[in-house]
Amino acid sequence: MKKSNSFIATIILGISLVSCASTKSIPEKKVKLDFEAPIRASFSVIDLDEDLAAVKYLVTTSYAGYPQALEKGFDVDASINEIKEATLNNLTSLGMVDSKYYQNKIFEVLSRDMKVNDMHFSVSGFGVSTRPVAKYLRFTDLYFERNGEEYFLYKTEDDRIPVGAKFTGPERNLYEYFFEDRVIYRYAVYATPGTNRLTVSLNGEQYPVSVIKNEELKSKSKLTNVIETDDCVYVSLNTFSISSTGNDYFLFFETCKKLATENPNKTVILDLRQNGGGIVYFASQLIASIYFPYDTEEHMDFYNFLLKESYKHQLEQKSEADREKREFYKKQLDAQNKNELESGYVRDQEIVLENNDVLETYDKDSLMKRRVIILMDGGSASSSEYTIGLSYLSKDADVTLVGNRTVGAVDYVSNWDYVLPKSGLRMFYGKYFGASPCITQNENFHGEGEGFWPDWWTTNENILNTLVQLTGDESLSEKLPELGKYKY
Repeated sequence: MKKSNSFIATIILGISLVSCASTKSIPEKKVKLDFEAPIRASFSVIDLDEDLAAVKYLVTTSYAGYPQALEKGFDVDASINEIKEATLNNLTSLGMVDSKYYQNKIFEVLSRDMKVNDMHFSVSGFGVSTRPVAKYLRFTDLYFERNGEEYFLYKTEDDRIPVGAKFTGPERNLYEYFFEDRVIYRYAVYATPGTNRLTVSLNGEQYPVSVIKNEELKSKSKLTNVIETDDCVYVSLNTFSISSTGNDYFLFFETCKKLATENPNKTVILDLRQNGGGIVYFASQLIASIYFPYDTEEHMDFYNFLLKESYKHQLEQKSEADREKREFYKKQLDAQNKNELESGYVRDQEIVLENNDVLETYDKDSLMKRRVIILMDGGSASSSEYTIGLSYLSKDADVTLVGNRTVGAVDYVSNWDYVLPKSGLRMFYGKYFGASPCITQNENFHGEGEGFWPDWWTTNENILNTLVQLTGDESLSEKLPELGKYKY
């Protein structure tokens, strides 16, 4: 676990309407979208042109990444023709379009040709579309202790390597790691998930060593849970995609209320591992509840401040596809907005943004001066990452990030999924472009596709011990005995 290097991302300014970026590439004829089209394992060749016309229509009129793609030389017609030709050359034995092949080809060609690093963009239906292979920290079982400016092997299970050997490789591959109650250094490399072998330099010689697999976290079904310990309050949240009409919605706000009435001297441990995100106003509500009591004026002031900060750089698109989608979901959206209005937590669609390239910190004293520790990993994305960014915006913030890097899915947000009319495949991508300063100006954030890097890198197996050492709260071991295996 090594402290991340300071990094301030270049501010990405908000963009204007996608449909204004280029009139040449926008289809002349409006395409009718069928949001209720069933998914089909195969469909007729006769219908392929209509399905591809919908692909083109959605990309050119609705996708927030289209202007950036045009700037990089994207030719939508050439891409559509390539998809069509490849699909026709790989028909089923009955001469039908193979939807799974077609799905993967759409994603492969568009993601390659648009050259947009959008971690939300996908084409779903059969299996999982290929995504760029993310890199995470890959640990070994080599542990070193420091003596002056040099490092010597302290512990290993590899019989070929002698304890006491001098480390002669790059220091950047040694990460601070709690071994019981002392800090030593674990050898690790930032690499892809498929990496099984690394090379370490000891006494000037190269040794191949194995990567220790970090078991994927298994989540229990409960959406949220709050567990109190002697000095901490642990909160687990599986998602920010919370239905405003179900029990999850009320459970979430009960969690917020509980947080806001807890002992203000207790450290908050917020577990966002494997939390793929969702609606950002829930993230704002959660963080507001950490710093200000739920029933105070300051709570709502801070909540509104966080909400405005989170929507900086997100300019609403008035595309035809958007309007059709809104009409299709009108009843559902009206019901959701009614519930939000009644609860008093309304997303302000018409927020007026000022100084939208400047990171602002809420200048009122927090009523609960808490330390916040956020657990994160390669499944933490979108609104989870906004939660991390927002957590720093109180001027009294004391935030520590623990785990592995997040996904980095913040530049293309507020996603819609569109159904292709003949295949029934779904195209999923962002309608807004640009992360707010609470993300881009955070020194732990390394960009789209890179995400937040933790202050303390750790595997799940050592995450509980890390928390005990950081907080001094021994009761964590008793109350959260399987933290590395399950999300409570």
